[in-house]
Amino acid sequence: MSLERELSQQFPHLSVSSQPRELAQYSRDLWPRRLIQMRAGELPASTPLVVWPERTEDVGEILAFAREKGLKLVPYGAGSGVCGAILPDASTLVMDLKRLRSFSIQEGGQFVDVAPGVMGLPFEEELQRRGFTVGHFPSSILCSTVGGWVAARGAGQCSGKYGKIEDMVAGLSVVTGLGELVHARYRSTAPNLLPLLVGSEGTLGILTNATLRLHPKPAAQGFLAFDFSCMEQGMQALRSIFQHGLRPSVTRLYDPLDSWLFEQSGKKHQAEAPGPIAERVKHAALRKALQFSKVGFSALKAVEGFNLVRCLLILVFEGKNEEIAADMERARAYCRAESGLDRGAKPAERWFAHRYAVSFKQSGVFRAGAFSDTFEIAASWSKLNAVYDAVRSAVSEEALVLAHLSHAYPDGCSIYFTFVGSAHNEAGSLAKYDRIWRLALTAALATGATISHHHGIGRSKLAFLHEEWGHGGALLQKALRQAWDPEGLLNPGNLLPSQVGARDALNIEQPKGPRISLDEASLSVTADGDLAVGEVERFAEAQGLKLQFAESCRALPVAEWVGQGMPGSLDFWRDPVIQPLSGLSARLASGHRLHIKSVPRRATGPDLRALFVGIHGQIGDVEQATLQLSKREAPAVREFKTELEREPPLSEGERSIWVRIAASCTRLDS
Repeated sequence: MSLERELSQQFPHLSVSSQPRELAQYSRDLWPRRLIQMRAGELPASTPLVVWPERTEDVGEILAFAREKGLKLVPYGAGSGVCGAILPDASTLVMDLKRLRSFSIQEGGQFVDVAPGVMGLPFEEELQRRGFTVGHFPSSILCSTVGGWVAARGAGQCSGKYGKIEDMVAGLSVVTGLGELVHARYRSTAPNLLPLLVGSEGTLGILTNATLRLHPKPAAQGFLAFDFSCMEQGMQALRSIFQHGLRPSVTRLYDPLDSWLFEQSGKKHQAEAPGPIAERVKHAALRKALQFSKVGFSALKAVEGFNLVRCLLILVFEGKNEEIAADMERARAYCRAESGLDRGAKPAERWFAHRYAVSFKQSGVFRAGAFSDTFEIAASWSKLNAVYDAVRSAVSEEALVLAHLSHAYPDGCSIYFTFVGSAHNEAGSLAKYDRIWRLALTAALATGATISHHHGIGRSKLAFLHEEWGHGGALLQKALRQAWDPEGLLNPGNLLPSQVGARDALNIEQPKGPRISLDEASLSVTADGDLAVGEVERFAEAQGLKLQFAESCRALPVAEWVGQGMPGSLDFWRDPVIQPLSGLSARLASGHRLHIKSVPRRATGPDLRALFVGIHGQIGDVEQATLQLSKREAPAVREFKTELEREPPLSEGERSIWVRIAASCTRLDS
């Protein structure tokens, strides 16, 4: 009996398909490397079956069927990911979750319960008709689902005000690899499973519901645009804006090439569309030009040196009219202080009117026989300019590269690179594509950036994931997988680095810096775990900065304060762009060492910081912590109000999972 017939007989209410066209469609996402392979005639391995659950109960039943048949399972949203997180083979079923598409606003209007298959734009449009917004507007909103946002730890265009998706999630319901239905809720001083699930790319559980925070639909919007002579000036303006309490919903700082392309896209061309011959000539010219990217980069550097092309900054503010007017005037002052030239509202208004178009421009490059991809990373303000220069210089050997800054925070920012390349044939294109990624990832890591800010890891960055985590981090990630999915049924091959170096292995002492140090540009302090919180406060005050904490914790060591959940620290539910703890170093209970670099945000799988905040040292001892400060004289941020229950009791499912996590993480295998 065929697998399809067997599943249909066992669950007659489910829709199932083994049609070749659908199997091919569900066997990949939009990873550009896979598109190059397909253009060369290399078809990906195919799943044998696609199934569509319609109820939460269906998810557990399908999982049990897969286990019984010795099959794996991959949850599927809309397939708009670009990192190769969807890559099933003949032993892997694909579960399309788009028929799980209900949502309901909770009483009081502060939260919405939403199923994972709900498509982004219809969801947001319906919320706005009812007077609300989630505030999450990814460029892929037309072709992505809520489940995909959560799985990849995504970011939207309005993150400057509302934060990333992890700042919006108050609860999740998932089916684990063992078939358990677990309801997880946010808390700070007891095990908080949400940071482990958000960004786990379908490897820990299958999402069946998300509870997201709601905001009132903004009454008005305000638009600003400024030109700067160089990226460094624009970065400084952005840094000043966020470190002085302003929260524009949208920030975009384009480098010279990206700024020039933005300006060109706004010009109206009256000529008729080119015919097929002219189109082929244009495509051939593009491919040829891209093969001389190094020459073009040298010319671009010369143009930048003479300030012939400037850098465009776009800002969009949302809220009440009087608040917007005041905030925009302050933003103008910070931009002018960096010699910014006021362009008025029109460039920002034009960007806003076409803000989702970027997701559909890649196909034209591939039709021309070339290829393109994007590389989104993040770094602290003190390292950002070096990261920008290093990645751009490295990739320019192989491709045309442009960049913009987006998703800014008080301690740093994301850089979103786009590269476009070509070769004489598809084999050459694939080799060049792989070289570009090696060069870009190597440069990013070497200069202190994280390898993903919001797209996730998938297979595109998997080879470098062990460098991001280190040995201790890789072992912790494997331990989490063991706790949630001990049989390895869920999205196999994702988020498990194939190689892990021996560096930072067991009981190896790391070179230690000063017991306390300041990153003034990034408004962060790194302190040894045995220093008292009050000592850190005094150090910050001497620099004109402040550390926020509960007065009763003044005498506590920093490690113990973190273990208690950082009582009184900066509250991201009130100001979603801040993070009280941006990085840490720890000695694990197993004796291994862990170092989580300090970056403003990351999307590199489960967030391992959750294994130390509010956990009272069960997983290991925090030896150093990097904490966010604020300027003592900065104006107050316009905070959000929330009635979120901060310390709900642990559910039985959460308690059971946590017992397994603690056991797995304290018995790590080298």
